[in-house]
Amino acid sequence: MCGYDQCAAGFLSCDADTTNGCEQAINNDYCGDCNIACGAGYSCVETAGVWECSADCPDADSDGYADDSCGGNDCDDADAAVNPEAAEVCDDVDNDCNGDTDEGFPDKGTACDGDDEDTCPNGTWVCNAAGDDLECTNDAPSFEACDGLDNDCDGDVDEDWPDLEEPCDGEDADECENGLLVCNLAGNGVVCEEQGQVMEELCNNVDDDCDGVTDEDFGEVTCGIGLCERTIEVCIDGEFQSCPTIDPPENEESTCDDGLDNDCDGFVDENDLDCMGGGGGDGCGCSASGDNRSGVILMLLVGLVAALRRRSRV
Repeated sequence: MCGYDQCAAGFLSCDADTTNGCEQAINNDYCGDCNIACGAGYSCVETAGVWECSADCPDADSDGYADDSCGGNDCDDADAAVNPEAAEVCDDVDNDCNGDTDEGFPDKGTACDGDDEDTCPNGTWVCNAAGDDLECTNDAPSFEACDGLDNDCDGDVDEDWPDLEEPCDGEDADECENGLLVCNLAGNGVVCEEQGQVMEELCNNVDDDCDGVTDEDFGEVTCGIGLCERTIEVCIDGEFQSCPTIDPPENEESTCDDGLDNDCDGFVDENDLDCMGGGGGDGCGCSASGDNRSGVILMLLVGLVAALRRRSRV
């Protein structure tokens, strides 16, 4: 025995005073025995269960470990930094030739959130440049869209549009907020979506179309003729109005020179039958005035002169 005998399998204890003296049995300095060291050009290899120095198995990178292709345990005999005694670093290489890669970094390859504006774990833990730690790569930061989803993973949905689902007035004929603000198709804003029918103004003393005015759409109506003509509002205080009955100033046209239809029959002055010769009126006649009286007198005089001439001839 070579001193302390409680080393793990594949190791030798070459220091009888401490448990820290265990050396790998296949190290060129201790080739299966504490007292056997392989010289230059030799490598410690296992042959039929026995470790021995051999010139037939190369140590191309001179790291003290023979190539595993010929019985050694150097998993990359072209790289002196790779051998059973090398420290494992984060570089996608099995540095210590134990069959595992980057085993000291268990989070490698798992999801993470990088240094971006979102809080989404859409990155991956990878080895940093120094190989001594991990860093998060995130090539696709997520931005909040108006789509009913928590795109940036912050626990809020559509938070960039605080007016979402608030009442609004869409592009219709009324001014009533009977719609709701919803996400647009592009997901970058909101539009007003009408939820009900267009509100039309009614004669009910209510501002049905929400424009600040009541019963305004019904206008006016003109009824009657002559001096009996009146123009009225169709709707007042929520009630439909009817044309008033108005007594004419004159039951028969008697004022025949004022240019007015005083008896409200559609005929004015000399065009009214009441004023002698007109085409309207009730035919009852009335006292002529002004030029009409002069015309009557002239006609009587002409008739009298004609009669006197006939008598003188006889």
